[in-house]
Amino acid sequence: MRIPPPLLLLLCLLPRAALAAASDADLQAIKLRLAPFATLTGGFEQSKKIRVIKKPLRSEGDFILLKDKGVLWRSAKPIASTLRIRREDIAQIKDGAAAVIVSMKDQPALGLIGKVLFAVFSADIDELKRHFEFTRALPPDGAGHWEASLRPRDALVRKVVERIELSGGRA
Repeated sequence: MRIPPPLLLLLCLLPRAALAAASDADLQAIKLRLAPFATLTGGFEQSKKIRVIKKPLRSEGDFILLKDKGVLWRSAKPIASTLRIRREDIAQIKDGAAAVIVSMKDQPALGLIGKVLFAVFSADIDELKRHFEFTRALPPDGAGHWEASLRPRDALVRKVVERIELSGGRA
C-alpha cells in the first residue's frame, strides 16, 4: 500500500466549474497546517491540453520543496526531466548541473509564472490569494487531510494554468 505524501499537487488544465469562494477561516487552517514544515515532499500528476492534440498530455513525478530556497520538480513519466525553481530563476537540471537557466528578472512574464509556481509548491496561501481565487478549501480533518482548488485571477497565468488542485495529509 502506498502512503500518501505530505503534499500532493495536481495541476490541471480542465474546464472550469462555477464554485463558491473558499472561506478565509478554511484557508487559515490549511496555512497553519503547513507552517511547521521546512521541507515538503510529494507527488504530482499534471494534465496539459494542447489544441492540436486531442488527448491531454499527462505527466507525473515528485517534488522536494526546501522552504525559502526552492523546489526540485522531477518528472518521471512520460519523459524524465528535472527543474529547479527558485524565486530568482528556473533551471533545467541535466547530469546534476543546471543546463539552462532563465532569470525571472530578464523575463517578466516568466517571473510572474515562476512566482506563482513557487507559491503553489510552497503552499504560500497569502501569495496565492494575490493571483488566484480559492474556489474550494477543505480545512484539515482529524487525519490532517486538506484540499484546495484555485482559479487564476491574472490573464497571463490563465494562459498557462486553468485550475490548480492542492491536497495534503500526514504521511
